[in-house]
Amino acid sequence: ISKPDWRTLIYTLSEEHKNCLLLDFAIRRISETGHQKEVAALPSVSSHLNVFASVLGETIGALRRETLSKGLEDLRKMCNGDQHTYIYSQMLLRALSCQENGAHLRRLCQELSSDALAAQGDIIRHIDALVSGLSSFSDTATSLLSMLSANATNPSDVSKLHAQYSGPTPPPVEFIRQPDVFRLFIRDLFNPAKNINPTFLEKYVYIVAYASCVDDSRERKIGTPYETDQTNGVNRRDLNETIHALATVQAICKFNSRGFQLKSHLADLKNYIRFPVCTMGMLYWIELNIMDKEYYTTGSYTACNPIYLEILQDITEQHPLQHPLVADILAKAFELEPPELDSLALVEVRRTYLEYFVHLMRHHYVLPVLERMHEWAERQDQSLIRFFITKLLGLIEPPFSP
Repeated sequence: ISKPDWRTLIYTLSEEHKNCLLLDFAIRRISETGHQKEVAALPSVSSHLNVFASVLGETIGALRRETLSKGLEDLRKMCNGDQHTYIYSQMLLRALSCQENGAHLRRLCQELSSDALAAQGDIIRHIDALVSGLSSFSDTATSLLSMLSANATNPSDVSKLHAQYSGPTPPPVEFIRQPDVFRLFIRDLFNPAKNINPTFLEKYVYIVAYASCVDDSRERKIGTPYETDQTNGVNRRDLNETIHALATVQAICKFNSRGFQLKSHLADLKNYIRFPVCTMGMLYWIELNIMDKEYYTTGSYTACNPIYLEILQDITEQHPLQHPLVADILAKAFELEPPELDSLALVEVRRTYLEYFVHLMRHHYVLPVLERMHEWAERQDQSLIRFFITKLLGLIEPPFSP
């Protein structure tokens, strides 16, 4: 097993003979001798429980010492091979996430869930409900699963959630503190084309604000239901302030002012940039407007783009975790080729966006920007590449030199 060719042969045979104890022992020995990454990449590793458990533990341990981005793809392949390994992985990760400094593992659970959902469908949502304890709260589970399955919110389920989370003994906040739930609510609240009945608008805002700021420190042992009569441990100290900020920003974005009207609202928008949930809504709203086909033909670009970019700049400075979202918006805007713009005007527009990529680098979002520039180097106007390099060199300060 010290020879790569022989290990490859064992891997191939294990794919064809998944119940062979000899091959199971050989793969376990290969893992023990330091070739965990090879074993983790095997499609059949999930059929060898002992090996799977060992490799999973070692992989998670490595992820706790490194950034979650490293090795995540191998972990997805390993854990999402079938429903059994998925449940095993989620139970283990959730148990570890309850320990001190385990919050990043809860985020890893969400990454695995998102990947498994794309591959296996809605059955994953029901598995997650069982593993997380959501199934213990039948009304909450029904409302959430209904909206997630339909990929849309509805006033009836939102009203039910509002009643549950505004009561004296609310369900755990982790049930609504999920990326897919945020996505649904942000999409409805900050899309100017979506109309929410004013009767229910406050309930939408309440759910999003509650999910983003309430500290729920109630504990549960893995595998046991939550105690529904627990009242201690739910801290709503920041809830009212967050509701006010979210409602103010939502109203501005929903009205979708342009030109001088938008500029009059800029101070309010910038005042509430300190709330991450508000900036998530602003980012969605800005992306919708920038990607609108009429954006470059109605005068909106000249009037609104400097304001949008100023907001993106402030978000970049205050919220490092939202740097990837800002970069994605800038990249989409950069790659647009509006037919109304001639080649010279298009170059000027793209230079503007490149300046904000440099601003992202100034705030430590360096390698992803450089990777994107490397992708564009061969197919973009070379004057843009020179412009970016010039701006980048001007960013360099002692003790480094250009």
